[in-house]
This record gives sequence, structure tokens and C-alpha cells, in this order.
Amino acid sequence: LVPMLVTELHESASPAVRNNCLFVLADLLTQYTALVDRHVPLLALAMADEQPLVRYHGVVLVTRLLLADFVRWKPLVLRAFALALADGEARVREMAEHCLVQQLLPRQ
Repeated sequence: LVPMLVTELHESASPAVRNNCLFVLADLLTQYTALVDRHVPLLALAMADEQPLVRYHGVVLVTRLLLADFVRWKPLVLRAFALALADGEARVREMAEHCLVQQLLPRQ
């Protein structure tokens, strides 16, 4: 199931499918860490998706996983956040800034 979701997350032409795969993988990561942990960098790549909604949810879900200690700050996750902070879509950029400044940095 996990490999199929990962494949669909990055190969599906439908933004709705990619978005739903992102949510399912994030939820699976909280329950079955060992199965999904190696795919965390791919979850971070969703923050660079072509669709703003998928990027937005990528920021929110990766933040949630970082706050719950299911994900660690790896170089790819940091790079994905940096890209989100410079996103062309204001909604994504503002959410990335909020998540980083208001939630993640105070926790450090």
C-alpha cells in the first residue's frame, strides 16, 4: 500500500489524488513509522508540487509531523521549507512562515 501511495503522490496527474496520498501517508507515518519513515523525503518534496493546494498541505502536514517528532530536520526537509518560504503563491508562503516562526522555531 505504501509504495503505491508514494508512486501516486509523485506521478498522478490529478492534484486531488496527490493531495489525498499526502494526507494518507502522513497519517500512516504517525501509526506505522517503520513503514513510511524512509519515504519522508518524498513527503517533503510535496512542498514543491506544481499545485498550490498540494504545496500548502505539504507545509501543514510536514509541520505537524515535525512538531510530533515523527520527522526530523533533514537537509531535504529544510530545503523544502526554504522553497516554501519563497513560494510564488502568497497563501503557501504565509503558511510556511507561520509554521516556521510561530510553531517550529519556538519549540527549539
